[in-house]
Order: sequence, then C-alpha cells, then structure tokens
Amino acid sequence: MTCPTAAATSLRVLKRTLRKEMSRVLSELPSETVSGESRAVANYILSSELYARSERISVYLSMSTAELQTSHIVRGALRDGKKLFIPLIHPSRDPATDTDLPPRTEMSMLRLRSLEEYEGLKKNGWGIPEPDPQEAGEDALADDQPGLDLILMPGVAFDRQLNRLGHGKGFYDRYITRANAHAEARSQHSPTLVALALRAQLLPPEKIVPTDALDQPLDALVSADGWVWPRGEEEGEGGG
Repeated sequence: MTCPTAAATSLRVLKRTLRKEMSRVLSELPSETVSGESRAVANYILSSELYARSERISVYLSMSTAELQTSHIVRGALRDGKKLFIPLIHPSRDPATDTDLPPRTEMSMLRLRSLEEYEGLKKNGWGIPEPDPQEAGEDALADDQPGLDLILMPGVAFDRQLNRLGHGKGFYDRYITRANAHAEARSQHSPTLVALALRAQLLPPEKIVPTDALDQPLDALVSADGWVWPRGEEEGEGGG
C-alpha cells in the first residue's frame, strides 16, 4: 500500500516536472503562433451558444507571453453587453480561524465595466493587468450578486479528459469551490468551466495531467482546433 505522504510527494514532483517542460515548450512558441491561435479561440468562444446564453462571464487577463491571449474575448464581451468579471489577487483573512496567521492570498472576480477601464488597468507583479479594488465594480460572489454563468480559465497544461494543470497556487480551484457554493445556496446552476488553450498546452491522447481530489475538472476546453467536450457530448456546445 502506498504511503499517502509518499503519494502526495510523487504527485507534486509529477506536476512540477510537467510545468517545467511546458514552460520550455511555451517559451519557444513564436508570438505569431500565440496571436493567431488566440484569435481563433476568441472566434470559437464569441460565436458559441454557450457564450450567447451566458450573461455573467469571468475571463482571465493574460500574461504577455506563454499564454493564450484574451484581449479579443474581453473586447467582444464588452461590445456585446455582457457583465464581465476579471481576477484580482489579494490578501484575505478568515476572522474565525486565521486570527494569528498571516493573510492568505486569494482571488476574487470584479466587474469590468468598460473598454476605457480595461485599457487603463495597471499590471501586477506577474505582469498581468488587474483591477483597482477601490475603483472596480462589484464582486461576482458578493451576497447581493447572483454569481457567474461562465468561467474562462487559464492553465499550464490540459488533457483530453478535461483535467487542468494550473500554476500551483490553487487560486482557481479554491475560487471554483466558492462559486459552486454560492450557486448552490441560491439554487442556481454552477458556472460552466471552460479552459482556453494553446495547441502546445494540450497533451497527446496517451498522456494525462496528474491530479488529486482538490483539482477541479473542466466542463470543456477550447483551442484553435475547436471545442473539446466530455465524451458523449457533441463537440461545439454543451455545459451549463
């Protein structure tokens, strides 16, 4: 029988190895490849029925390199009048349990209200545009808000079973847990989780992303080659 500690250590090693390998692969991608694939993915998203029926959407704001760019999606969603929410990484403390601990870093999704606001965002320490919490719109998971319909997610690597390898901070996994609880408390559907991937980030069919119980599975994935849905669902539409 495998020792749980040894298994957890092995999983961390597998994830770290895959992140390192994917970092090398992505660093070698020409900017023209990233730009072209980003535009193709944006077209798939913005023309989908899932997008059309989603009113409240969160989308990550991309790093300048090694990641699918989301500018076309952001501009399209604002143009279409969607309620768009973007990530803010911030310290968070649970007063009931964390009184003697340093604040934990968490992620919220705050409303992006206009193209002018988007173009005026300042970059954080990771080089990612981020809202000013003093000036941004409402929090998607505030008590008086209905939550989200669709979450468009980044990642480091993905497989065809719709597993996702993130950057190792757990921001999205914890946020999704909160978003699902927010929806359940209001008797609503959980948000549909869709990853946006460069072709190079999608592992070949014989490989899988190493995961554990805390890793949230995706509902779908979009690359420049189109949609990937769970086996048994039609490619192109679904979720909810």
